[in-house]
Amino acid sequence: MVIDTRIRIIDAAERLFAEHGVEQTSMRAITRAAEVNVAAVHYHFGAREDLLRAVLDRTVSPLNERRLALLDQAIDAADDDPPSVRSILAAFIRPDIEAIEGLRDRGVEIAQFLGRVYAAPAPTVERIMGAQFHAVSARFLKELGRSLPQVAHDDITYALRIVVGVLVAFFANATPRGRRGDLDTTDVDVTVERLLDFLVPGFVALPTRPGQRQLVGRRKRPPP
Repeated sequence: MVIDTRIRIIDAAERLFAEHGVEQTSMRAITRAAEVNVAAVHYHFGAREDLLRAVLDRTVSPLNERRLALLDQAIDAADDDPPSVRSILAAFIRPDIEAIEGLRDRGVEIAQFLGRVYAAPAPTVERIMGAQFHAVSARFLKELGRSLPQVAHDDITYALRIVVGVLVAFFANATPRGRRGDLDTTDVDVTVERLLDFLVPGFVALPTRPGQRQLVGRRKRPPP
């Protein structure tokens, strides 16, 4: 089967970015690995940044789409109440754990590359990732704010960044299929529940804003 030239270029770029890093990977190396010429890269992608965006979009966009779909399910299940913190965080972290488990069959280098992208992105990567995650993070922060109306927005934002840091550790420690690592993801459901048991209490314990009382054991129903 002949592989589409565009896909072949993305495959080669993804593999090299994962192995050597974005800044250390040249266009010449990508064209050589994809067995195409520079003209083919320019034809399909234009600039180098557009190729990098295509590489990230192929993996990150489906994750964000699944995140938002799971968040919508959590909102629907809550009816008129705000969704629980646990259900919101489950929607946020599950797609990444599923992705890590799936990537163990393709090559853990890609999972580790995504970990580096999340943790310390190069300026170009940071710009692309910022555009990809802006709407997603805004949705999650809004719902967390509804569930924790007594907590300042900045504190919720800070806590969500910690969640991202935890996920980075899972990407960075991904292991090949058949080898158990320190942060094993073989059973996605178990991994997600263990993470939630660790993360949810941190959000519930966030300090309340002056003049507001922490709600314990029940959620405040939003005004009509």
